[in-house]
Amino acid sequence: MNCLLIFLNLFFLYTNSFTIYAEVEKSQIINLPYDYLDLKLRDLSIYQKYYPGMIDVKRIDNKRTSWTYEIDMPLSKNYKTTYILEERSPQKGVLIYETLNNSNDYMFCQASLTQININKTELKIKMIIKTVREKGSDIHFLAPLLGQNFISNKMRDKLEEDMNIFFEKVINEFYTEYNNSK
Repeated sequence: MNCLLIFLNLFFLYTNSFTIYAEVEKSQIINLPYDYLDLKLRDLSIYQKYYPGMIDVKRIDNKRTSWTYEIDMPLSKNYKTTYILEERSPQKGVLIYETLNNSNDYMFCQASLTQININKTELKIKMIIKTVREKGSDIHFLAPLLGQNFISNKMRDKLEEDMNIFFEKVINEFYTEYNNSK
């Protein structure tokens, strides 16, 4: 009887749909003018250049962009997903990239700026990634055993680490470029 229960548990672990969800947000005060940062954040090349794992970011047309994100997976090949995102700017200082269809690969990236004074601006970035697969093993052979919560927490940790690296690198570039343009 116990063997049957173990078999059924493993069967359902490997056959039920599997969802990974991760959300991170980071903000930082930057000693640069609002308008300069607003212009720089609209340059898609910074995301590919400075966000770890973002191996390709390109414009498809005036509203849509393609972002390919690759995650280094332990004991397995890298996991790579391409997101088709619509770009919108609902108000000055807010830039949103979001998957709008019912894709199994959802991404949301929002960058917002708040002017504190003429040379000081708060930058806030929020990133959400959601991946749904028919089976956990479609993501990684151990995913069904580790569980959706464990994998989601690891994904959130990875996104948080990547966001910290992105902020450090891109802000350093912004300071360097701004100071060299004077």
